[in-house]
Amino acid sequence: MRTSTAGAASVLPPQWRGRPPACLRRLAGVTAWVAGIGLANACTVELAGQAPLTKSRFLYETPVSINGQAPMLFLVDTGAVRTKIHAAASSQLGLMGNGRRSYAIGTDGSRGPTTEDVTAPSLEFAGVVHVSKNLAIDPLLVDGRPTKAGTVGADLLSGYDVELDFPAGQLRLHRVKECNDSDQPLRPWTSPYNTVPLKRSSRGLISLPVVMDGKALELALDTGSNRTSVSMKAAVDKLGLDVDLLKAQAPPKRSTNSTGAHAVSYAKRLERIDIGRQSYGNVEILFSELEVAPYDGLLGLDFLGNRKIWLSYATGQMFLASTK
Repeated sequence: MRTSTAGAASVLPPQWRGRPPACLRRLAGVTAWVAGIGLANACTVELAGQAPLTKSRFLYETPVSINGQAPMLFLVDTGAVRTKIHAAASSQLGLMGNGRRSYAIGTDGSRGPTTEDVTAPSLEFAGVVHVSKNLAIDPLLVDGRPTKAGTVGADLLSGYDVELDFPAGQLRLHRVKECNDSDQPLRPWTSPYNTVPLKRSSRGLISLPVVMDGKALELALDTGSNRTSVSMKAAVDKLGLDVDLLKAQAPPKRSTNSTGAHAVSYAKRLERIDIGRQSYGNVEILFSELEVAPYDGLLGLDFLGNRKIWLSYATGQMFLASTK
């Protein structure tokens, strides 16, 4: 039997000829509306700004400009709650106190000296300008000199997703919207990477799970620390170590943290450490008498400083570029 397209068209009612029926027009409208919602809720990543990273004494600094003056190098410190400027740099720039008194808080909860905050009329970090930025004052001196002009802390970093490309010496800030773990996942790079969940505290500090010799710990991610350390409490409670034996076998190492608190630590090699799908063998870890509650320790740049990492404050994830 032969069919005819002309014959098929001729059976349509006259009111349908030349235009789609109302039900089809309504269906097309609903389809367009749903598609529009899907587009509006799509995961988007926008580059907000970027700046160079400079390695200094095993840590990384980036230029920060205040009131349009020549940039100064500030330490990039995910373990610092607030952004601060050293007292000497503040005086040099003529910044005025604003009457608010505060103290620096370290990742370990230690408090620095109480000082009067200053207000920077403008602060430019990675190409992004912040107006009337409140800054804490860092009064600490080492051998009579400041060790850095200032610190970029979590109050600035946590407003973005932060990409730290340590091998290339680049810091990038990204604005991330409508991304989630299910239907709109964030994919930072086209090259292979490892994903690790992050927890974010009310103060903007971030932490992640780390497995040491088969035992799960939670470490604060601290780019202001060049070494990874575990508290003595976690060494006993989580890892089952004999602290007296540890102290007898390793010479003490003395250090000072960002708030001026002094710490004594002891080094010990562990057989295996796992961060996400990445494993490390025969690694030396510091066990510190300085407590870092509610965390079990600090994850420093000895694990992260040779990698490209993406800290997603928006989605609660850390991405680590896979090593070749």
